[in-house]
Amino acid sequence: MWPTRKWWASTVVGVTGVVVLGINAGEWTSEVTIAVVTIVSQRIIAFLVPNNEEPGGVPGRGRRF
Repeated sequence: MWPTRKWWASTVVGVTGVVVLGINAGEWTSEVTIAVVTIVSQRIIAFLVPNNEEPGGVPGRGRRF
């Protein structure tokens, strides 16, 4: 099962933030490492938690109204 477009969009935003942080830092610092670990853990959690089990979540493909 592939991630949703919302998952990919938020991943792009998060990775862009890490890239900007790296550019501003000028070198690999502990802050950049913390940001990378944070974005990776956030993406893993977002992938593992299904959208359709939350209120207002994405309905399953079988549920068409």
